Amino acid sequence: MSEQSIQIKNLCKSFNNIPVLKNVNITMEAGRVYAIVGKNGAGKSTLVKILAGIHAADSGEIYFKNQKMNVKNPKEALNLGWSFLFQDLELFDNLTIAENVYFNNFPRGYLGIVSKRKIAQMAEELARTVGLKTSCEEKVGRLSMGEKHLVAFMRMLARDAEVMVLDEVSSALTNEDAKLIFEVIKKTKSQGQIHSVCHAQHEGDFFAD
Repeated sequence: MSEQSIQIKNLCKSFNNIPVLKNVNITMEAGRVYAIVGKNGAGKSTLVKILAGIHAADSGEIYFKNQKMNVKNPKEALNLGWSFLFQDLELFDNLTIAENVYFNNFPRGYLGIVSKRKIAQMAEELARTVGLKTSCEEKVGRLSMGEKHLVAFMRMLARDAEVMVLDEVSSALTNEDAKLIFEVIKKTKSQGQIHSVCHAQHEGDFFAD
């Protein structure tokens, strides 16, 4: 196993004695994009939530950089350098793009003071990276669904995530918006900005590595 790889070994999870995941084994190498494809109810979101620390596996092991992971909550997953994008984007419509991108991750200056100007500048740089043309001072509530996904992706980049895990985010998008999201993923991967991406999706959704 590569030092930089993610390895899932014999992972099992049941709800009310009904098996959802049965002996799942996956190895993901650094610098790659992976898609976990299956029908509704196949257990894709359950796997993502185990990686995020929302659910606990009944059995099995997860390794990252040759270290066994024991993530008990989403905060611990973030501290490990993992970032997650769920179908519910967890954005605040009443806040600006910049404020959403750096929510709970505000860069602080002298005496710990948060500079809104600095946040806006940093957000604009990320916006250029993902191809978002809207001003980062715009309220998120005024954005299209595709633009909101780009903002959520900007938030993942702002966290300097080594691993990005996306849970069926393309299901709520048009084909054009979905293609844009995956182009952004390919671009950030080629620039070496991320370790790897794991994307859970319905088997009928668009995907391109």
